[in-house]
Amino acid sequence: MRGRGWTLVELLIAIAISMLVGGALVSVLRTYVDVDNAFSHRATTLNNVRAAYGLLSRELRHSCAIPSGNQHSITFRYPSGTASSVVSYQFVGGGLQRRLTGDPSGWVRVTPRVISFRLTYLDALGNPISPPVTEQDDETVSRIDITLAVTSPTRADTITVSGSVIPQNLKT
Repeated sequence: MRGRGWTLVELLIAIAISMLVGGALVSVLRTYVDVDNAFSHRATTLNNVRAAYGLLSRELRHSCAIPSGNQHSITFRYPSGTASSVVSYQFVGGGLQRRLTGDPSGWVRVTPRVISFRLTYLDALGNPISPPVTEQDDETVSRIDITLAVTSPTRADTITVSGSVIPQNLKT
């Protein structure tokens, strides 16, 4: 700098350095927003799959009969007050759906973006029972293994939840 101000070269260098610093800041902020969105989508997906798995496993745990079931759907009786309701779950159209017989709303999507839903029926020794399972199998079904896999809204990752349910009220 000379006594009367900045030279044109000094101003151009200052502008170039400011643009580099500004570009780096924008890049860092964009990465932060992208990571935050990815974590938000993952958390939402995880909450949805946990809620769906929790509802299904809770209802299966208290079921009193399994009229029908295969690898991708199940229908069972669920005690409701003095009577029992018939509840069905099915994997169709990329989602897990639930229906309560007699409910006018019909099939209701429990969670979207399901890529895999699998039910495995096991006897007391842990041996698989070949589907389809019917009400006559209530005496042999002692455990149901559930696997539910869901993708995030961006389809960037998959969350899989699996576990076992021991129905408490079957005729075992």
